[in-house]
Amino acid sequence: MTREVSLALAQYGVEADDPPRSRRRSREMITAALDDGADVVILPELAIPGYTEDADHLAAGAETLDGPTVQEWTALAKASGSVVVGGICERGTEGLFNSAITVGPDGVLALYRKLHLFAGEKQIFLPGDQGLPVVDTPHGRIGVCVCYDLRFPEVARVMALRGAEIVASPHRVAARIRLAPVGRRGHVSSGPRRGAAGQPRPGRDRLRLCGRGPLGARVPRVVAGRRPRWHPCSRAASWN
Repeated sequence: MTREVSLALAQYGVEADDPPRSRRRSREMITAALDDGADVVILPELAIPGYTEDADHLAAGAETLDGPTVQEWTALAKASGSVVVGGICERGTEGLFNSAITVGPDGVLALYRKLHLFAGEKQIFLPGDQGLPVVDTPHGRIGVCVCYDLRFPEVARVMALRGAEIVASPHRVAARIRLAPVGRRGHVSSGPRRGAAGQPRPGRDRLRLCGRGPLGARVPRVVAGRRPRWHPCSRAASWN
């Protein structure tokens, strides 16, 4: 049976030293995307508190899975019947994780902790210990990874073999890093669609962030780059 899914990538920047403002910004972006008809909304990597390599700011803005951010995202998903995937700095029992949370109308659907840490992240976060989740949602079977994970074709391949129809990847892409398409033939024979939401604001760190996250189909090509009215740096598409 064919169904149409509207997916929105919220690409925006925040400063990591103001977690309440970051939460408010994420709420605004989710609400605007839902008002524009999105079924699935993907927020950037470390949307809460914001991407930085400042360990003190990250520690101060870290949250647990029952914290205010997950509660707010879940309430929005429940009210709209949608799915939200977003990055947070998660405070675990053993330390900090660069995590992506997937929430739906019934609450938290999946927790993913970034497996492949990039550059200075290795000095701040623990490597992921939750594997590569693929979960059933009201809008399809969704696999989740984070940014640099997509440099490793096995990540998308594993999720495709587990039946992922969409790979949601909260992103923070450095301006000089180029991502290989996850759907390249020979890597994934029957791959999922990919949506990667980036954080475009340069910020204060060494890395300059460029945003421009792609919406990709099963073959390596961008299927949508239109700019909806709700934000000039966002992308949306509907897929069957």
